[in-house]
Amino acid sequence: MKHSTRPLSFACALFAALSVQTALAVHERFESVEVSWRLADSDTAARLVSHERDFTVAHSGKGSEHIRLWSGQGTYAYLAHPVAPARIIGELVPSLWVKADQPGLRLLLRVVLPRAKTRDGKTLTIMLDGEFYTQPGAWQRLHVRDLKKTLEAQVRIHRLRGPVDEREAYIDHVVLNAYTGPGTTEIWTDDLELVGYAAASRETTAVGLMDSATHAGPVPHAVERTSRSAELRGSVLLVEQLPYFAKVIEHNGEPFSWLKEIGFNTALLRSPPSATQPPEA
Repeated sequence: MKHSTRPLSFACALFAALSVQTALAVHERFESVEVSWRLADSDTAARLVSHERDFTVAHSGKGSEHIRLWSGQGTYAYLAHPVAPARIIGELVPSLWVKADQPGLRLLLRVVLPRAKTRDGKTLTIMLDGEFYTQPGAWQRLHVRDLKKTLEAQVRIHRLRGPVDEREAYIDHVVLNAYTGPGTTEIWTDDLELVGYAAASRETTAVGLMDSATHAGPVPHAVERTSRSAELRGSVLLVEQLPYFAKVIEHNGEPFSWLKEIGFNTALLRSPPSATQPPEA
């Protein structure tokens, strides 16, 4: 029996699926070999002494990400992990399992306010504080809760300096303040989750991260490179009549092959893909 729903191109179907505001979960299990945290900012002259995936220590599964961080005197050393852009809704509860040899680490979120600008014209970002790590030597789950209330409080503070439009705010990074005092801190992370995730509504283009090894020869256009049928049935994207679950990340120039290796299968582009991007994807 033929379906009456007209199949969409794979790229268009992905875009439609990402526009559906249905809460789900995003889960990074740290099971691949490539690291995904980075030292983003610090006032402590912090540096990474070692950084790798560790397959001898894990909260669940087989792997975790291990960081040995040295810090001087200061207040923060931010480790940042990109996540699929997430709407700030009441159901959203980000969490991360952490193990360290020192207490005092803190989970945070970076929120982007695309309609608000700083005095120098840059897009305004705000940090939302979460829970502290208090159990050295043991795995502890850290959360950031009450996101909407916390964001509203931060916006009120920023409005003392000028107008702030918080509409369409979204989360793009989970951040760990790894500063525990001067010296070296051993850190493991595992099971990063965004429970209640809903994709942010932004003017972006979705490109599926396909395994280029399965395609022979150059492919001139993203839609032409695959014959797989895709359709949106209700709020579910079907590819070859099977449900397709998009794990999304904002694309900032990283190789598509690397993004796929660390677990993402869809990238959000701010503009239509270039001539070189479809073959790479």
